[in-house]
Amino acid sequence: MRSTISLLALTAAAFLASTAQAQTAVGAGSPSFPIVINKSGSYQLAANLNVPAGTDAIVIASGVNVTLDLGGFQISGAATCTKAGCGGAAAATGIKVGNAVLRVFNGTVKGFPAYGIGLDAQAQGGTVIAEDLLVTGNLNGIFVYQLTAHRVTAQNNAGHGIFGVQGLISASSATQNGATGVFMNNGLVRDTRSAFNTVGFDHLGGVATGNMSVGNAQGNKLGSIVQSANAFY
Repeated sequence: MRSTISLLALTAAAFLASTAQAQTAVGAGSPSFPIVINKSGSYQLAANLNVPAGTDAIVIASGVNVTLDLGGFQISGAATCTKAGCGGAAAATGIKVGNAVLRVFNGTVKGFPAYGIGLDAQAQGGTVIAEDLLVTGNLNGIFVYQLTAHRVTAQNNAGHGIFGVQGLISASSATQNGATGVFMNNGLVRDTRSAFNTVGFDHLGGVATGNMSVGNAQGNKLGSIVQSANAFY
């Protein structure tokens, strides 16, 4: 587990160094969807995006390292999703990631009946670094394999709130999600709150420390994790 976290940290450091350059604006005017980013670099959303039903908003192509500043704006799909389920639109993803490294931060992704942020179905090698985000009203909020999440709020998604197979989730919150609030198969989850979901925390392995779980209908499914200073009610 330690080697996994160290590898993710090195990947993130190399990624940040590679994308330290001028930002390119995306989404200005009347963009066509999906907006495809297929070159490594630093990008900033220029406006709120209102995305038609059945269409992905932004696609990060495989083989690139991208930092995407949402600029405080909102990417909105056509679906109406709550803890009870989704309706009103065909499957689509807010930010779809190929076999790429994406750092995304500072904004909101809502209303997508597949994933707010998720991997392309064939892109299990994709890595997402998510910071200062709200993912709400999607089928699933964030659903990726390699995940580093800091200060992410996932609420009122019909499925999972924050879902990672390996990595780090810290200082985040998952509330009123229809499936699991926070899932991390092999990694570290710390200082994170999961409340009023169906399942609070679902860890099959790793470390959980300083977390709070309250009001989750099926409690927590903790598996073989190392626990420290958690408050689980």
